[in-house]
Amino acid sequence: MIGRVVDVLRRDRRFVVAAALVAGALADVLAAAGAGGPARPVAVLVFLVLGPGLAVTGFVRFDDVLSELVVAVPLSLAIGVLVSTAMSFARAWDTDVALLALTLAALAATAVQARRHRASRPATGRAPLR
Repeated sequence: MIGRVVDVLRRDRRFVVAAALVAGALADVLAAAGAGGPARPVAVLVFLVLGPGLAVTGFVRFDDVLSELVVAVPLSLAIGVLVSTAMSFARAWDTDVALLALTLAALAATAVQARRHRASRPATGRAPLR
């Protein structure tokens, strides 16, 4: 069972990207609601470690998801550091705003990738709708 899950994750990055973006959205919702507890830090951690990096690595073709994760994790951390540093220099540091900015940027990059992927798919041979 676990072997099949790992095989699917190696072939298809959509599940990993979706999980990271859902974690980011969940973290934003929990932050906006002012919720505490263990769910918020776990969602924030998962997103900050995976989300921004996976959104950027999708523009490069990797052989499998594990190779992509090896690049995405340090890239996510670097993007987070850049955003927090820029906000600190601008004297506008707010953790909720930083998380929201990272989430929106990751969603935008993922949407661009999805649009490119959809445009590059071969035609199915169906007649156009009129």
